[in-house]
Amino acid sequence: MNCTELDLAVEEGMKATQTDLGFGIIVVSTGLASLALLLFGERIARALAGIIAFGGTAVFLFVVTSTTVASANLPCLARVIISVTGGLSVAALAWCLLKGGLFVLGGAAFGSVAHFVYYSIPLARTHNPPFVILGQSGYYYITVGVAGLAGAIVSLVMKKQFMRLTSSLIGGGGLALTTHLVAERSGEDIPSIVLVFIMLISTGLGVVSQHFLSKYKKKSTKRSRRRRRRNDDSDDE
Repeated sequence: MNCTELDLAVEEGMKATQTDLGFGIIVVSTGLASLALLLFGERIARALAGIIAFGGTAVFLFVVTSTTVASANLPCLARVIISVTGGLSVAALAWCLLKGGLFVLGGAAFGSVAHFVYYSIPLARTHNPPFVILGQSGYYYITVGVAGLAGAIVSLVMKKQFMRLTSSLIGGGGLALTTHLVAERSGEDIPSIVLVFIMLISTGLGVVSQHFLSKYKKKSTKRSRRRRRRNDDSDDE
């Protein structure tokens, strides 16, 4: 088994991302995935996380096993096995976290948003911090810590709502990232506060959309059951 063609395909793929066509594909893919998460995140988050985790990890490990000195003499089959096994392991971990470890994701998700908002709105940094750790203001640790704790609690108390909120946060972040990438490619500079508002507004719309879509699905299911019962009753008569 020869990995030359696979290495070449990965290299060409990396080069393609620097072209206008490759950039366009990345932006469109990110935008579509973000919209899907905003509308159907409650149902597709686990599957999408598994696919992304597997693909990203497999490609990363395949590239690493060709560039590091320690793995320079690895045969092609071993590199493929390592990449696939690593990808499956990370995908399984992502699936399990979304299935049973929501409190970890809740803390991480809310903490990440707090980190992003903290650095986009420099209000707390204008005051003297109560303490400093590793060069970071105490306000930063308080903000991220409180947000992380709140996320963990919300994920345990309201699992369904949390899945909607988390998937909408990721989708909103994806739209903000897409906006940033397009603006940067065009030579424009969008203030961080604008990106925060894009993320938060998109998140709110995503949560509301998933709520109404879920209600609509339940109503449709009830109507279908009623029709079946009526048909069964008419057949009996």
